[in-house]
Amino acid sequence: MFDRGIRGKIAVVTGAARGIGKACVLALAEEGAKVALLDLDEADSSAVADVLQAAQEMGAKCVYCRADVTSAGEVRNAIRQMQSVLGEVDILVNNAGKGSPPSPLEDMTEEVWDQVVALNLKGPMLCTRAVLANMKRQGWGRIINISSIAARGRGQSPNISYASAKAGVLGFTRQLAVEVGPYGITVNAVAPGGILSGRVVDR
Repeated sequence: MFDRGIRGKIAVVTGAARGIGKACVLALAEEGAKVALLDLDEADSSAVADVLQAAQEMGAKCVYCRADVTSAGEVRNAIRQMQSVLGEVDILVNNAGKGSPPSPLEDMTEEVWDQVVALNLKGPMLCTRAVLANMKRQGWGRIINISSIAARGRGQSPNISYASAKAGVLGFTRQLAVEVGPYGITVNAVAPGGILSGRVVDR
């Protein structure tokens, strides 16, 4: 196996119980990282149990922390909780995100807009802020933000709140990369297309 240099590193993945988040957890576990899973699911949910079991069967040390990534307090508490078990964070995958039912702008409520922007854009900011000081101290860090092709105007249905928030993730990624690059921290974004996750299948 090609050594990607992350064996023994400590990673946090948000939105970790399903879909892209689950895949990231398992990929990191396979590479020998220790992984903290952050998600809104209860700790005893079947989705959490499945991903924890799969990662642990690969020999990875894992911990689950329930947190709403739009809440600064919950993010801080979750990071403290996982650090007490695994140690300081080396890798952060900002994956938690969700759209809203397709809707033209004139039919969209302010509440829906705020919810989508909070989860998809504020969440990555809060999680990144919570781990950045340690990454700077150690002179090494990897931050991966999950955006979307919708950020580039390639979505197939009218979802302007989601597209705008994910475009914001790209801007956040570029600016943060400039800001923290001198500290040995890299920041990148991935913009996937449609994913046939459990949530999509359930629709």
